[in-house]
Amino acid sequence: MMITELTTKNLLQHMRDDLIKRQPGHRLIARLNALIHAAWKESSEHRVEQVVADWAAEAASEAIDQQEDLLIAYDHISLWEFGVDWIRQHYTPAEETEALIMLAGIIMRTMGNALEGYQTAVGHFAKEQEKATWTATHDQLTGLGNRRGLLEMLPSALARADRAERLLGIMMVDLNDFKPVNDVYGHEAGDFLLERIGKRVHEVMRNSDYAARLGGDEFVMVLESIGDMEDLHTAISRIRRAMEMPVQLTNGISVAVKTSIGVTIYPFDDNAPDKLLRHADQAMYTAKKYKNTTQKVDWRLFHQGEDTTKDKHRKSNQLVKYGQIIPYYQPVVDLKSGTIVGMEALARIQDTRGVIHAPEAFIESLDVKEHQFLATSIISQALFDTLAASEAFKLPLWISANVSPNLIIATNWVESMQAILAGYDIAPARITLEVQENKSFPDIGAARESLEALRAMGIRIALDDVGNGYSSIMRVKNLPIDEIKLDQDFVRGLMERPSGLNFVSALRDLARDMNIGFIAEGVESLEIMDAMAMLDVPKGQGFAIARPMPAADLAAWFTDWKSKIEKRFPAGRTRFGMYAYHNCATKGMRRMIEQRIPVLNHGTIADVTCCPVDIERLGDKELSEAHAVLHRTIGTTAETIADGGRPDWHAAVEAENRFNALLLTR
Repeated sequence: MMITELTTKNLLQHMRDDLIKRQPGHRLIARLNALIHAAWKESSEHRVEQVVADWAAEAASEAIDQQEDLLIAYDHISLWEFGVDWIRQHYTPAEETEALIMLAGIIMRTMGNALEGYQTAVGHFAKEQEKATWTATHDQLTGLGNRRGLLEMLPSALARADRAERLLGIMMVDLNDFKPVNDVYGHEAGDFLLERIGKRVHEVMRNSDYAARLGGDEFVMVLESIGDMEDLHTAISRIRRAMEMPVQLTNGISVAVKTSIGVTIYPFDDNAPDKLLRHADQAMYTAKKYKNTTQKVDWRLFHQGEDTTKDKHRKSNQLVKYGQIIPYYQPVVDLKSGTIVGMEALARIQDTRGVIHAPEAFIESLDVKEHQFLATSIISQALFDTLAASEAFKLPLWISANVSPNLIIATNWVESMQAILAGYDIAPARITLEVQENKSFPDIGAARESLEALRAMGIRIALDDVGNGYSSIMRVKNLPIDEIKLDQDFVRGLMERPSGLNFVSALRDLARDMNIGFIAEGVESLEIMDAMAMLDVPKGQGFAIARPMPAADLAAWFTDWKSKIEKRFPAGRTRFGMYAYHNCATKGMRRMIEQRIPVLNHGTIADVTCCPVDIERLGDKELSEAHAVLHRTIGTTAETIADGGRPDWHAAVEAENRFNALLLTR
C-alpha cells in the first residue's frame, strides 16, 4: 500500500471494507460508516474534525433520547484495538507510525465528544428522573405532597415515633367555605386560594412535619416528634390560623375560609397508615357536623364509636363506683425449687348482681382519677392479703400490681404510694409495680422521674409483657427498672415456635448482666415450665402453676402445690425441657470452644454421663445413642480446635439436628 493513499478517508474505508468481509455484522461497522461519511462530506481534510464533532453531538442527542450507556465510548476503544492490529497487517513499518497517529487523532477527538455527550445524557436523565419522582409524589398546584407521597412517608414516620417514643399526630383538614369562592370568582381564583394556603402551610410547618393535599380542598398534616398533648394542640392551632387567614385574590378581593379539623394520635390509635387516615377523616367529618352548633371546637380528636365509648365509660364508672373491688392473685414460683416467692394482684370487680368482671370490661374506659382509685384500692388490699399469706405459709412473699403509664406520671401518684405504705408494716422492696412494655408514656421524662422517686422509696419496678411490643431492649436500657417479665403470649407459644427459646436465653443473660430480675409469664403447661427451668429462668407464673384466684382460695392451692413439687422439680423431666437445655447449651458451648477457653475439657464434653439431662430414663435406645453421638462429636470438635485446628461444626450440627428431631417427634 502506497503512503500517498494514507488519508483519513481511505484508512477508515479500507478498515471498514475488510471488517465487512470478515465480520459483516460487527457493531464497529456503523461507527466507521459515520466517520467515513464525515470525511466524504468535507472537501478539505482539516474540516473533518468539525464534521466529526457534529456527528458526536448527534450521537449525544441520540443517547439522551434512547438513554444509551457507555457503549459509545466503548466502541471507540474497540475501534482502536481493531485499528492497531489492522494497520500493522496492511501498512509498511514506515507508514505504520503515521497511520497510527492518524487513527489515534480521530479516535481521541470522537471519543472525547462521545463521553461529553454521554455525561450530558446522564445528567439530563437524572434530572428527568428527579422531576418524575417529584411529580409522582407531589401536588402540582400547592407543591405539597399528594396521596402517594403521604402513603410512602407514613410508615417511616410511624417507625420514627416508635423509636423516639413520641406521639405522632395525623391531622385531616377540610376547607368549609371553599366552594363559594370557586362558584363566585371562578376556578382560577380557587386555584390561587389553594396555592396561597399551601404556601402558608409549608411556612408554618416544622422541618420534621409533612403536609399533603389529597385533592379538592382536603389537606393532611403529619406532625412528628410531639412530646405531649399541649405540643399537639399548639401545632394544630398554628396551622389552623395560617389556613384561615384572609387571602387577597388577583382581582383585589379578600376572601377567607374556615376549617374543619380531625386528628388521630399514634400510638394511642395503633393502626396501619390507611386506617389512621380514615380515622382522622372520620374525626374531621364529626368536627364538620358540629361546625354551626354550640358544640363547635377548633378540632376534633378521633374516638372509636363516640356514643358507644361514652356508654362504656358510664358503665365502667358505675362498676368502679358501686361495685366491689376484689383483687385476684396469681402465685409466682422459684423454678429451681418450686417454692412460692410472690403473687401478682389482678383487678377484678364484682357488680351488684354478684358477677365478677375482668379488666377487659372496664380498664380501658377509666380516666386517670378512676384508674388511680382502682389501683390504690387493689394495692392496699393486696398488701393486707400478702402479709396474711406470708404468715400462713411461713414465707416472706412479695406482691406486684399493674399500673398504666398515665398513672405513673399522674401528679400525686408517688404521694399515694407513700400514704399506702404508711399503713402497713411491710418492706417497700416486697412491692413491685408492673408497667406494660407495649404501652407508651405520654411524657418519658416525667415517667423516668416518677419511677426514680418510687425506687428511692424502695419500691421495685418491673417492665411487663416484654417480647410483645417493639421496643423491649430500648425500654430496658432507658427506664429505671428492677425486673422484666416475659410476655405470656410469647411464652405459651414456644412449643409451636421453639426458635423463641433463643430469645428467652438471650433475655435471661441480659437480665443477669444488668443485675435485674426475670420472670416468665404464660407458663401454662408442664413442658413450658420444665423448659423455662432448664433455661435457668429464675421464676415462673402461669396456669401450670395456678390460675388467678381470690385470697380465700390461696391456702387450698398452697397445700395442693406442695404435694406436687417433688414430682415436678428439679427440672429436666419432659422432652421439651430437655430440648430447651440442649438447644441453648450447645450454642453456648460452641462459643466457648471457639474462644478456646482453657477450663473446658473436651473429654468431659464427650462423656454423655456428664450431661445434666437424664435422657436414659426415657427408655428410648435410639434417642440415647443419638445423645451419645452428639456429645462425642462436640468433644471431638473441641479437641481439634484446642489443638489449633480450624472450627468445623458440620458433623456436630448434623448430630444435633438428628438428636433434636428424635427428641421432639417421639
